[in-house]
Amino acid sequence: MSIRRFFEQCDNDKIVLPDFQRDFVWKTDQIKRLLSSFMLKLPIGSFLLLEGKSDDFKSRKICFPKRDVNPREECLYLLDGQQRLSALKAVFDDLYRSDEGWKKQFDDTYSQLRYRWFIRVIPDENEDDIFGWRKLFFSGWSDWEPPQIYDLLEPKAIYKTKNLDKWYHPAYNPEKKEQSVSPNYLELDIARKACNEGLVPLYTLFDPNSSSGKLLHERVLSQIAQNRIDELKALCQDGKEDICEILEKVEPEIQDLINNNESQNVEIAWLRLGTQWTADVKNYLESLLEQEQHIIKLEAREVGRAISVFENINRGGTALDVYDLIVAKAAHNTSLPSLTQRIIDFISQDIDLPDSITYQLKGNDIPSKWTPLNMGCVEDNQPTRIVKNQFLNFLSMITYCADNPENLKTEHIKKGKILNLKPSEINSNTQATIVALARAFAFLQFRCGIVYLQDTPYELMILPIAYYLLKDEIWTDKKAVDRLEYWYWTSIFGGAYRQAQNDRTIHDVKYLAAWVIDGKEYLESVYSSLLDYQGYSAKNVLMMQDPDNSIPRALYDAILQYILSQQPYDFLPGVDVRLNPWDIAAKREIVFNEQKYNLNIQDHHIIPLFSATTIGKSSDELRRDKDNVLNSVLNRTYISAKANSLISVRTPNDYMSHMNTLSLYGHCIPVPFKDYYIHKEDENEADYYRKVLEARYNELLKTLRMELDSLK
Repeated sequence: MSIRRFFEQCDNDKIVLPDFQRDFVWKTDQIKRLLSSFMLKLPIGSFLLLEGKSDDFKSRKICFPKRDVNPREECLYLLDGQQRLSALKAVFDDLYRSDEGWKKQFDDTYSQLRYRWFIRVIPDENEDDIFGWRKLFFSGWSDWEPPQIYDLLEPKAIYKTKNLDKWYHPAYNPEKKEQSVSPNYLELDIARKACNEGLVPLYTLFDPNSSSGKLLHERVLSQIAQNRIDELKALCQDGKEDICEILEKVEPEIQDLINNNESQNVEIAWLRLGTQWTADVKNYLESLLEQEQHIIKLEAREVGRAISVFENINRGGTALDVYDLIVAKAAHNTSLPSLTQRIIDFISQDIDLPDSITYQLKGNDIPSKWTPLNMGCVEDNQPTRIVKNQFLNFLSMITYCADNPENLKTEHIKKGKILNLKPSEINSNTQATIVALARAFAFLQFRCGIVYLQDTPYELMILPIAYYLLKDEIWTDKKAVDRLEYWYWTSIFGGAYRQAQNDRTIHDVKYLAAWVIDGKEYLESVYSSLLDYQGYSAKNVLMMQDPDNSIPRALYDAILQYILSQQPYDFLPGVDVRLNPWDIAAKREIVFNEQKYNLNIQDHHIIPLFSATTIGKSSDELRRDKDNVLNSVLNRTYISAKANSLISVRTPNDYMSHMNTLSLYGHCIPVPFKDYYIHKEDENEADYYRKVLEARYNELLKTLRMELDSLK
């Protein structure tokens, strides 16, 4: 099928975009790269079309996200090639040509497509003469490469309220009056101005409503040719060009005509030169739309196969991922909103928090309702990556093994099994999946100190939590939820998820039932490695004394989150502000010194970096030095940004003296702090840091063990 035929079928709503397809996302640079190949008639990839009927999927028009369409009874759904086809149509078709006016077209199209495209045919002094403009002889582009075409392509941005007086703008009026000018006069004026810049419009190459008259691109080429002929005549008269060399291509007898002083026939030769060049370039440009494109056309019953084909042909470019393909399958039921919209709707709803989740919380303002949106689960009107990934994993788990966790296998959270889900299974299990994930997210925020979902140390740990919290009898059971929290901290700090996370996740789903419901312990070996897993969470790693292992980022985050789960008091002097993850996520307003601040936290060095700047590095340099002992997580805690700015470079003795003991306990800072954090005169720096970090490690381990014993 030719590109021209593609365009025609798009205009006639024969080829449409199923609504589950993602939006147009290409930038101008990507469009230019595609054009650079397309204009040299190089392959640009296959297009995947699915035969269907108008009621198979909700559809929209190519290039126009706001235009739902009702295609013909039988239509073709574009599954792969949207970015390429939309880009080409925006380049070679005038998207602003409409009886409804250019503003309506502007509003309805993608912002990345709000351009008119041109190609420059007049080279700069040191550029290759790709169009043969210098002597008006165009021999085609068989010898050129895409990078040489790239620099000749020029998009002109179209705005709604500015640059309306630019000749390339659809609102342009050369008379600058309210009344419109005649179409022919307008086109002639635009052609002159385009000619002056050496720019040939590409957006008129496809015009299904054109008459037999010249289109704008041909007018511009003719004008450029005429101007160049005048220049060449002058150069020949000045002896800088050879008239015979220029004209012999269109008039082999040119030397005889000159010798016989046949000036009229010489003039005809000049005219033929300009006409021939114009026709050659015009024909080449117009032939671009006749290029046959490779298509893969599948019948409607082959939608499952279409997904597999799509994956195979989309190794590069903007390929759909597994989530997009599942959205496509779910869209088979046209009576339901899109799967993405249903996920967002469920995530946006408040959920009631049972006492089992909140009974251990401190303070007077304990939430009874909560929404997962608080954790940043939606971004740019899309579920975030973690939500999408764990939605797919959990959907597969409960579809295949809802009541039989012992039958779960690692393959159930792999792409193959997920893509084998039937549309009916996807749609019927979506709500349960989101309910389970929402409960898991609440558990992570209220029990595990996680402010935003993206900060989850090991995101696959969401799955065992969701699997059991889906059951109402566990969701509302204090003992069961306590045991889940015991499993969570023990697994992270005992190194269970350091390796083979997929396998460990499935293992834990299988064995958690006995632990959470019946209290049958299976975590003894993991508990024995609590903050003592060699090469991972052992004391020498955390104190940065292990030359072969640094602190893993997941463990670093988990330790700070554990401290935050204690709801410690902030370091603001004279104000009792608890650092609650849900308040931080909601940016709750706090008052300090009669001024209001939004609560947000920063990763604070308990011993400030400035105290080590004597070794010849600035604080910024020390912060970037991953091996510096003061960057250990044992020297870090979360405090409010306001408290951090007040403390600044003060020593621990300076600011801890104003804090109560409860605040220090909450941050796992050993007390009395003066026994540890005052740098004695006879202590060298290394011994001082070692003493402080070891004391913090011991305090953290003691607090953790005490809490785990109470949870157990």
